[in-house]
Amino acid sequence: MSGRKKKRTLKREITLLTMATSFGALVLFGTVMIVMFFVFFLGNIREDMENILQNTLQNYQSKMQFIQDGAVMIRHNSTLQDFFDADWTDRAEMEKQLSYSMELFSNRNMTEGQSPFVTSVCLFNKKDEYVREHYYPMTVSAGRNKEIGYLEMMRDFRQTEERYQMTSGADEINLCFRVYGDGMEELGICVLGIAKEGIRDIFAQIGTYSHGNWIVSDQQKNILISAGAEQTAGELNHLELNDVGEKRIAGIRTLYASMGTGFGTCAAVSVGMDNIYVILKPTMVTFFAVVFLALIFIGAMMLGISFRFTRPLKTLADNLEAFGKKDLDVRMEDSSISEIHEISVIFNEMAERIQYLIEQVYEKQLLAARSQTKYLQAQINPHFQFNILAMFSIRARLAGDEELYRGLQAFSGLMRGKIFREKEIRIPVSQEMELVDFYLYLQKSRFEDQLSYEIEYGSEDVKNFRIPRLLIENLVENAVSHGIEPKSGGGMVRIRLFEQDDMLHIVVEDNGVGYEERAEDLEIDLEEETEHTHTGLANMKRLLEILYHDRYCMKITGEKNVGTRAEIILPAERGSVYVESSSS
Repeated sequence: MSGRKKKRTLKREITLLTMATSFGALVLFGTVMIVMFFVFFLGNIREDMENILQNTLQNYQSKMQFIQDGAVMIRHNSTLQDFFDADWTDRAEMEKQLSYSMELFSNRNMTEGQSPFVTSVCLFNKKDEYVREHYYPMTVSAGRNKEIGYLEMMRDFRQTEERYQMTSGADEINLCFRVYGDGMEELGICVLGIAKEGIRDIFAQIGTYSHGNWIVSDQQKNILISAGAEQTAGELNHLELNDVGEKRIAGIRTLYASMGTGFGTCAAVSVGMDNIYVILKPTMVTFFAVVFLALIFIGAMMLGISFRFTRPLKTLADNLEAFGKKDLDVRMEDSSISEIHEISVIFNEMAERIQYLIEQVYEKQLLAARSQTKYLQAQINPHFQFNILAMFSIRARLAGDEELYRGLQAFSGLMRGKIFREKEIRIPVSQEMELVDFYLYLQKSRFEDQLSYEIEYGSEDVKNFRIPRLLIENLVENAVSHGIEPKSGGGMVRIRLFEQDDMLHIVVEDNGVGYEERAEDLEIDLEEETEHTHTGLANMKRLLEILYHDRYCMKITGEKNVGTRAEIILPAERGSVYVESSSS
């Protein structure tokens, strides 16, 4: 006895297994949640960062669009047309119209930092006469110096063939563009002063991020204004227009965006990828803390549940050990725990019936053996019949009667599908349609020109779906027997199979005698003995309810002297063939 290996207790095994399983499941769940959390929030934060970059560029673009709108207003201002024609005398009125057209003092000209975007505008006609307007009041000498500077810019620009041109100054970017009439004739030139302070206000948010950089450049890739490292600005200046993505710029992984902003200018912004992790860090720390505390709490709870659950198991093990001996009179004692009490009651009832069950099992084995014998005997006659059919079909072919040969082959195939495959619950559509072809061929041979049919597949993939055996064949048989056969003259049976929204649609239509729909046709009485048509449909409905529960639809509609339409909708399945157990 001293050399006998000590067995571990059931209580210890269950406790260890429960703890290990719970801890493993919790760790796996926590890991999956962390990964999902990280991927989800990382993607969202990155998308938010990209939206910030694009919104900043769109904000700048909207200011440039504000200038374009002003140019259109100038072009269509009838009062300013007199200025362009050099037929004017009232400077105050012209400058008023210029200010009105450019909306210099409107909210559209203001940035979020309440700085004006356009600070000065000067309009020249072909005689170098000009009218101007400034956002900020100026002394006479300062205004005169600015106007002289604009005049020189205008004359230099007039010598070129460009439609617009931008130059960078100390405090502003100067934009020169030509004003055209309705016939695209040049009316004059407009010179604008765009405040660099206003541009910095627009891009101010970019500067709050780590490695935040931005530039504005002209059509010749000359940088007009920028913020950030010089090397980064140079690489931003060579990005493709209207692009958003991630790349390494100046040795740093960055998110970037670029956009064409009008008048030949483009703007580009970038921020370091480390901003994403900085934003994500507080949320991740909080999440990890919650997960860690949840793991501790659930582990402690599972430990307590394990101990509480295993406490009565020792008593249960003793009772089971006693019952395992040949004395079947042993009974389990009652327990204060509801679940153990129920086990005791059920076990005691089972012990009382054990002798009866032994006798019943013996009798069922005898019945099963007899049923199997009858089934095998039932197979003998069909085998003999098919051999005879095969012999007749061979003789028909040797005699040159091809039609009789094909008819016998079709009949043999139809019967083989109905009898020898009776244990197969579901078969592929392609195999079911072989039986339908056999049946229709025989009926067409019988009725000759009175019957025609067509089969349509929504796709080749439909042939691979699995459906209950003889489902379509029964529908077609009903259509021929009760629709086409009673009709005088020719008849058509049309079979369509197609997939829609992961459901297989089976439609069998005929243009036979039809029937007059009644309320009782819609609900088939499965308990009463009815005519053959309803019996077949009732059996079919029972089968569909057993196989698919409420996941199928069966519709039968008709109109007298017009025809009948039967449609069955099933889940599209490609599983293996289901075969009924041989012991059933």
